[in-house]
Amino acid sequence: MSARVLIGCERSGVLRRAFLARGIDAWSCDLEPADDGSNRHIRGNLLDHLDDG
Repeated sequence: MSARVLIGCERSGVLRRAFLARGIDAWSCDLEPADDGSNRHIRGNLLDHLDDG
């Protein structure tokens, strides 16, 4: 099983891109839209997505 990461309170994409560059399935989540327009960003409350698996 490969690693998966959900980064909360992040809209810049800096951490998400760092994990992706290392081959880790990474997503960011914030109440605001992603600054970089990524499709790997969930706009919403992090707590609502912790069990999305």
